[in-house]
Amino acid sequence: MKFRFDNKNKKIQVIGYDLSYKKGKKNYSKSFNFITGKFYSTSSFDGKKEETSGWASELQNIYIENLNGDFFNKLLLHGNEID
Repeated sequence: MKFRFDNKNKKIQVIGYDLSYKKGKKNYSKSFNFITGKFYSTSSFDGKKEETSGWASELQNIYIENLNGDFFNKLLLHGNEID
């Protein structure tokens, strides 16, 4: 995860994340920038590689208030749409 301190709100803001994982027999890598809305996604299976990139809409600021399951689910919600 990537963070920065928001001086105006006096809170820690999540500005993006990079994630790699395996789901079934596919390997995934994702990068998401919550400031610009830009995302990159790569998946590979049987030596074939697929790359996707684009722009997300309707982003909201995400601040760290509680590091719990609900917080991480909120972050990953954006990334699940680009599997």
